[in-house]
Amino acid sequence: MYLKEISLGEFQEFAVGHPLYNFFQSRGMAESQSIRNIENYALGLFDENENLIAATLCFVSLNRRFIRTMNVNYGFLIDYSNREILSSFIKQFVKFCRRKRIAKIRINPYILGFSYTEETPVKIDNSQIENLFKEFGFSQSDPIIDYTRLVNLMFVKDLSEFDTFDDVVKSFQPNLQRLIKKALQYDIKISPVTYDELERYYKIECASAEKNDTSARNLAYYQSIFQGYSPIDEVLFLIASLDIKKYREEKENKKREIQENIKTINNQAPLSRKMKNKLGAEQEILDGINNRLKDIEDIPATAGIIDIGGCLAIKNSNEITVLEMAQYEEFERFSPTSVIYYKLMESAFAEGIYRFNFYGTYGINDPESKGYNIYQYKKKFDGKLEQLIPEFELNLNFLAKFI
Repeated sequence: MYLKEISLGEFQEFAVGHPLYNFFQSRGMAESQSIRNIENYALGLFDENENLIAATLCFVSLNRRFIRTMNVNYGFLIDYSNREILSSFIKQFVKFCRRKRIAKIRINPYILGFSYTEETPVKIDNSQIENLFKEFGFSQSDPIIDYTRLVNLMFVKDLSEFDTFDDVVKSFQPNLQRLIKKALQYDIKISPVTYDELERYYKIECASAEKNDTSARNLAYYQSIFQGYSPIDEVLFLIASLDIKKYREEKENKKREIQENIKTINNQAPLSRKMKNKLGAEQEILDGINNRLKDIEDIPATAGIIDIGGCLAIKNSNEITVLEMAQYEEFERFSPTSVIYYKLMESAFAEGIYRFNFYGTYGINDPESKGYNIYQYKKKFDGKLEQLIPEFELNLNFLAKFI
């Protein structure tokens, strides 16, 4: 078996059929890194018959001293149960890194390290994999469930358990079902943005980051993601928008119609029990319309279509991963994030993509953490926590101590 550099086309052809295929181990990620001038490589392991049997993408990061670290995010794409293949890959990969003047190697396999019962982790036996890496001198970090350089704790919903999408929705917590039902009444539109419209999404992300006291990436990052993933049709930049003028007009027209109905019924006094029930039903509809109009009374009458939320997601044949979800705080009342999750999940189910990954999750046991409330919200979708195997690390020379 021998390891060599391969083209991104070769890598992608192999990756899409692999059970561990993910957005980091994708041609789109390599292309987006190249746009940002990040040094990256596609490597393949071939058997004696010239068959490609394992592959990975890796990229080089530099610290302030320009010391080089080779990062394998959510790779290798390999049969981890095959000791011979894994051993050969690791051995030759380390040699490759030495030739590239790498000081440290970091590898984060996309395999489960812990399953969860509620918030309680249950360790999965990966001792054969861990021991093999250690034979080559790698150390393994302690399990970490807070944010690190790479997300390792995720919240995931398995859609394959359901016969219909209605069954999926029924699995949500009742209060979330009611929230989504109400939000859908606003006729929120979810639509993709073009490359030239990316600033619309960027503004939402910046506003959301400011609210959460975090920092947003720059616009060039999102442009590189769009350009990198677009050729393989895996990137989704989505915007939730609301046509306030149209919505207000429709509700006002409906309000007048219901008021006329109520007036007509009252003119028939004294009312029979049937008409009293009809009157009550019409009044209930009117109250609902008034509540919806009250929700938008502070928005200028001249407002047309407004953006209220957005998300960045990556989809492939294995899963859909929601990398970012954002909304304008002043439009939180319309629950745009819930509608986006709902629509994304509906689309994934229809396409036969049954792993829905809410991605980064942290602070699950700490009510004081910023991530705690986000986790509590995600739980309403009735998924489960998954934690990846801890990172493997190897220092190749004395410079690694300065990283």
